Amino acid sequence: MSFDFNKVFKLAFFDWFKQKGILKYFIFLFVFYALVNLATVYTMHSVFSPLADASTIAPAEAITLMVFFFTYLFALIFISWIVASLFSYFLITKALNAIKKDFVEFNTKQWLRFLVLSIAECFAAMLSIFNLKLLLILVAAIILIIASALLFVLSYFSNYLFILLGVLLLVLALLLFVAYFFIWIYNSIRLTFSTIIFVEKKRGIMESLKASWGLTKGNVVNIFIVILAIGLAAGVISWIVTLPLTFYQAGTGAVLEQNSAEAFNQLINPVVMIMLIPSIIVQSIFIIIQIFGLVAIYAELTKTGKFAKAVAKKKPAKAKRK
Repeated sequence: MSFDFNKVFKLAFFDWFKQKGILKYFIFLFVFYALVNLATVYTMHSVFSPLADASTIAPAEAITLMVFFFTYLFALIFISWIVASLFSYFLITKALNAIKKDFVEFNTKQWLRFLVLSIAECFAAMLSIFNLKLLLILVAAIILIIASALLFVLSYFSNYLFILLGVLLLVLALLLFVAYFFIWIYNSIRLTFSTIIFVEKKRGIMESLKASWGLTKGNVVNIFIVILAIGLAAGVISWIVTLPLTFYQAGTGAVLEQNSAEAFNQLINPVVMIMLIPSIIVQSIFIIIQIFGLVAIYAELTKTGKFAKAVAKKKPAKAKRK
């Protein structure tokens, strides 16, 4: 099957802003990430500015500050995931509408199942659920890590042979972990369309995962190219828009030392915070581009109609297209 990169990149980078109502999603994303950045900046300032001067803070207070910071970090990750999933659902419906495909109307139950699917997708990719033979590589790596640890313990009671064997097993384990990391990426690409299938076709969680795995067979390279291109574009543009901030900090000499309290105080400088706005704008835009890019790939993968026949049911799910 031919894969039209021009159509994919056109929808991802250019056609998304033509969709009715897309501006409000961009504004919501911008406001949300602006608030997240603002809260993070003030939290880092409140925690690390006192810690930068160890002579003026008691150990108990330092521990309290660190506990507060990691609690905030956990809460931030959880809230960001919840909000991101909500926006993802609505953006997927917008993108599906752009390629003239139906979608399941949003409701609380559907959203909660969408959240569960997102978690299931991560674990299915991590544990190679659809290719369990590959999971043996991860299991072998863990066994080798345990074996090397035991050999290091035994080395205290014997000669250096155990140390040598322990190092050898550790190196082998690390190589297996690296290999499995690429398998994890491969699995993630194979399963990345499960949420889109779920939103469009109202399938079950496992059905959506299986459908994504089957749909992406033989197209992993094409999908990876599009995802990589979007990621590189986001990285380059983000680097460009943050150059003024980099030059400003270098010019003012704000970051004098990594552990300097002055460097952390500079975080709440109004000029610095204003200069972060372009970066937040780029972040919000590329979240939309990423969603539209994935749906554009999905349109290419399903254009033959074979996929629709493969997953069709006797009674079609009730869907809505706006």
